[in-house]
Amino acid sequence: MLEWPLGVSKSSIYDLEHNLKIFESTPLEPLPSDSKIPILLLHRGTLNAKSDSKRLEVNFGWDIVAPKGWGMPLWNLFAFGGAKVGGLRDYNILHFESGLAAFSRDYPETETYEYESKIEEKTKQAKYKRTPKLYRFDFTKTNFINPFAPDFKGLLGIEAQSRISVIHSQRLVDILVETLKEIKLYGTFESFCVGYLEKISKLLQQRSFASKLKSLSIETIKYLYVRVKILLNEGSVEHYSAICLPSLKSELDQKLEIENVMGYITTGGFQITSGKSVGIGCCTLHGLYRFYHQGHNQVGVRTPKGRLERHGKLELIA
Repeated sequence: MLEWPLGVSKSSIYDLEHNLKIFESTPLEPLPSDSKIPILLLHRGTLNAKSDSKRLEVNFGWDIVAPKGWGMPLWNLFAFGGAKVGGLRDYNILHFESGLAAFSRDYPETETYEYESKIEEKTKQAKYKRTPKLYRFDFTKTNFINPFAPDFKGLLGIEAQSRISVIHSQRLVDILVETLKEIKLYGTFESFCVGYLEKISKLLQQRSFASKLKSLSIETIKYLYVRVKILLNEGSVEHYSAICLPSLKSELDQKLEIENVMGYITTGGFQITSGKSVGIGCCTLHGLYRFYHQGHNQVGVRTPKGRLERHGKLELIA
């Protein structure tokens, strides 16, 4: 193509004269006849500039939410205006390659995740049931309770109608890392929760957020999830794999020990930037306490169909 077609920049937002100015890259002036479209501008950014300084392309920018039916006209204008546009697939890939959690796939505490997870679970179950029994994988061999969706609520023993809670603030994650480094000072999980809560309370009081302390208690701290990133030493990781305490067994056909499960992977695959398999998911605070208190430096990962446990490095993220 030697030149753009004459009508390629045509948009229903402006009249013919404005469309020609867009095509000719001349300045536009707003007119009373222009369409007035209500849009939402959502700023993407983070206060954790220390770790995100190399990820500005992913972290910082603007998400534009437009009414139904106006997506393509706005997309066309932005593209010819020089904006870099991308869809949800590009959004998820960029976040995964940067080691970041992507909404809503890696946010199991949200209503959107629950809605999409239930749809995907029903689709996988229907496909599994359509498969002849002779060719179905027997999940009792790996001891996976629900291989079609991660059971975050069941892992904590809470009701299905309730919502789980995940630590979002990078500052709270940093405080948790500091508390885990002092793990030998806490003989029980309850004392560990008390120590973590005291450090959070001190931070909120310094920032004059003492009113938020009313919603914090030992009971709420106990049932927290923490977002994690796992870099596997070898092998592959899949969506909905189990994160567990490393097993000392080396048998090929070892089963998943439910009592050792710390959490689940929400996004797993091969990361080009690191050249290894990476998983992003959530672990319970109690599971992290057991992991660090027992002195482990490698976490175990089991895929729903995997009969061999893989190991990797664990990192806490916000």
